[in-house]
Amino acid sequence: MARFRNAVNIGALTTILLGVTNAIVCDRSNVTSVVEDPAGVEATISNCTTFIGNILINANFTGVFNLSGITNLTGDVRTEDHFEFKECRNLTGIVMDDLVTMGDLLLGGLVSLKTVTLPKLQNTGVVSIGGGNQSSTSLSFPALVKATTIDTYQNISSINFSNLTESSLYLSQSRYHPVLNASFPLLAKAENIEILGNIGSLNLWNLTTVTNNFTIILTKSIQLDFPKLSSQTNGSAPFTIRPASTLFLPVLQNVGEMDILYESFRGTTTEVASTIVDYRSLTTAYSIYLYGGMSMVQLPKLTKLEKDLIVFSTGKSIDCTSVNSAIGRVKPGYSSGTNYKCQTTSEAITTKKGGGLTATLKLVIGICLGVGLGIVLLCVALFVLFKLNKNKKRRNAEKEAHALLPYGPSSGGVHDQPYSSQPVQQYDPHRSGIQQAPQPYDPHHSTVPHPPQPYVDRDPSHAPQAYDPTRAH
Repeated sequence: MARFRNAVNIGALTTILLGVTNAIVCDRSNVTSVVEDPAGVEATISNCTTFIGNILINANFTGVFNLSGITNLTGDVRTEDHFEFKECRNLTGIVMDDLVTMGDLLLGGLVSLKTVTLPKLQNTGVVSIGGGNQSSTSLSFPALVKATTIDTYQNISSINFSNLTESSLYLSQSRYHPVLNASFPLLAKAENIEILGNIGSLNLWNLTTVTNNFTIILTKSIQLDFPKLSSQTNGSAPFTIRPASTLFLPVLQNVGEMDILYESFRGTTTEVASTIVDYRSLTTAYSIYLYGGMSMVQLPKLTKLEKDLIVFSTGKSIDCTSVNSAIGRVKPGYSSGTNYKCQTTSEAITTKKGGGLTATLKLVIGICLGVGLGIVLLCVALFVLFKLNKNKKRRNAEKEAHALLPYGPSSGGVHDQPYSSQPVQQYDPHRSGIQQAPQPYDPHHSTVPHPPQPYVDRDPSHAPQAYDPTRAH
């Protein structure tokens, strides 16, 4: 029995030693290895278990890229398109059966890619894969635990990340491609989550913390449950979901800019929204915007809010009791310019401490006053311009009239006026409108009165007498 045990131990040790002996490290760190076909891949990695360096899949590659035998890849694997924007039209599959760790996997410009399979991969950097334009692509990473980012886009038919616990997610499925059911049942932490497009179902049931962006914008509304999500650590990052038929966030305490659209009821005006929105644990938010078919919103613990709290229901009525209570609690911390209201399509309830005019009425009054003041200022400006223009015309007319006078403008005698450059107009008997010059007196032809004659006294008694001394006094 002891001999048998010794034989087993010797055999196991021999196997380990042979494994170590068979481990071959291929260092290609000084150059990027370019492969153009399956034979090129085999020649590049022949007998290697660890590969140091990057591998570039040429745009003309045809068939399946198979990296079997490699357990550790310190560099990246990428298609030529990822940086050169070329289509890799004939690459049909990616298989790395033995790979446990690697750098980034960057696959883009794909037309015919059908499968990407890495059954043993546990740790990686960025996984960025665009599905085939002409065929849907299936992704299988069942052993992957940790990645920097999972980024999928275009035509992805199915994904398997059943053991992933930590990674950012960026999923984008076009509405023109089949519905994608996305499941990440063990994902607990994520730096960013952005899920867009034609998603049929989403499993993030174990997610507890998101650091920055949390955005889910879907082609159609689905049921969304996040039973363990408690915190968005960046207090001003977007937290956007639209639309959702139902949304379950029972333990969410801290959130940034919450912007959520619930499925709307738009059929008839008699429809009543039945969705009760319950944020029973929410204490802190940067802002809250809730829209859609809601009959009640519960915010029993909200105590801190930096900006707006707006609830808008497309239903016939909504119970705003809890919202108004929350506004009363958070209002002292409000900064200038914030809004808060709870309303439906037919009514608006605006809460404002101390009463006064509603924000809408203030806006209307402000607009009217602004328009009225603008009209008054415009009229004053037009009047001033009219007066200035009239005075200018009058001055120009006076200048033109004065220019026709021979001695310039007159206010007295000719010699009292300054010299005028206008020439004195000479008499021209053939020009009309000019007074003729005076003619010499002609007693036979002139109509001018006779000139005055000298006085002659013909009375003899009045003739001068000689001096008579006897008559002198």
